Amino acid sequence: MSSLHWKQFFLTSVLLLCSAASSAGQLSIAANIMPPLLQADEDTPTYYAEILDLLVQDLPFGVDVGYFPPARAGVLFDDGKYDCIFPASTQTMPQKDKLIESLPINFAKAHFFTLEPVAVNQIFDDVDLQLGVRRGFSYGEVVRKFQPQQVVEVNTELQNLGMLRKQRVDAFIAYIPDILFHLSKEDISDIYYDADTPLHVHSENIVCHATEQSTALIEQINVRIQALRKNDQLKTILGEYFVPQS
Repeated sequence: MSSLHWKQFFLTSVLLLCSAASSAGQLSIAANIMPPLLQADEDTPTYYAEILDLLVQDLPFGVDVGYFPPARAGVLFDDGKYDCIFPASTQTMPQKDKLIESLPINFAKAHFFTLEPVAVNQIFDDVDLQLGVRRGFSYGEVVRKFQPQQVVEVNTELQNLGMLRKQRVDAFIAYIPDILFHLSKEDISDIYYDADTPLHVHSENIVCHATEQSTALIEQINVRIQALRKNDQLKTILGEYFVPQS
């Protein structure tokens, strides 16, 4: 190898080592885009984005946050391309023993929405019922109780509402408070849901693949969550979108 090639090899090796050193300690979080609850807006972070900023800023290691549609965020996390995902819960995730999650930041409650009051068991028992669901959401085990031909996937809650009003679906399932981020209370004032009997309740956490570094991250984030709870800052930031566990 010529002297010039040796120099090029040496410089390349140094650059690679520097790059590895700079990325050491760097963790990544795939954030589900849920406007306006969570979106990539660095100028005016709101709701979950503001909370996420408070949780990861000024940590002893870098945290990179990427914003993706829910289905894409899930794939990136499952494939190990991102260390963590938010918001999420290990409740419905496989291989829980390989995951670690933070304390809850908020809660979400799934409900059936219909044009007229309908008993929950009647919806489950109707084999001809067409159910609208948002793509990328599992709603616990609820959707799996319906036959595939009964499930109509859509991209937004607005599409769900439109299909319900056009009677192209008989009901749709959505989370509170998520639906309120997409539709105003006036938009859903003429549709029915049983607020007292949620189908599924899950916590909104940061979930990570369990490693020594992610465990250290979750430990520090939990300290901050406890502080935000203690002074009611979580409730203040989320406002009407704050959902208690019970």
